[in-house]
Amino acid sequence: MYSLYLKRREVLDVMAIAAGFVLRVFAGGAATGVKINPVADCSTFTLCLFIGFGKRKAEVIDAMARGGGGASRGGIYSRETLDPMLSISFAACFLCYLLYTVTSETAETIKTSWLCITAPFVFYCLFRFWRTVEEAGSSM
Repeated sequence: MYSLYLKRREVLDVMAIAAGFVLRVFAGGAATGVKINPVADCSTFTLCLFIGFGKRKAEVIDAMARGGGGASRGGIYSRETLDPMLSISFAACFLCYLLYTVTSETAETIKTSWLCITAPFVFYCLFRFWRTVEEAGSSM
C-alpha cells in the first residue's frame, strides 16, 4: 500500500513509515514477552514523525541546492509546509517522552523515578537534529 499509494501523499507517507516502526516495537515486545508501554508507543510514533519530516526537509533543501525548485517527493513538500510539521512533531515527541518518564508504569519497570533527569539530553538530541537539518539549508 505504501509503494502504490501512500508515498505520494503528503503527511500520510511519513505517518505510514512511523506506524511501521510502532509495529516493529509491538513485534519486538511480542517476541520477547515484554509488555509495551502505550506512552512508549506514542513516543516512538512521534519521534519517527519528527525524523521523517526532517528527512523530507533535507530532501527539499537538497533539491533546491541542485536547482530542482525546492520540492521533494514529486512536489508534495516544500520548506514552507515542512516547517510547521517539524515544529509540531518536535513538541509532540518531547512531550510524549516527558510523559513516559513520569508515568508510574515506567518507574515500576525500570525501578526508579529518576528517568526525568534524562529530559535535557533528549531535548538536546532532538534540537540538534532539527538544527542540523536547518543548517544544511542556510549553507546554500
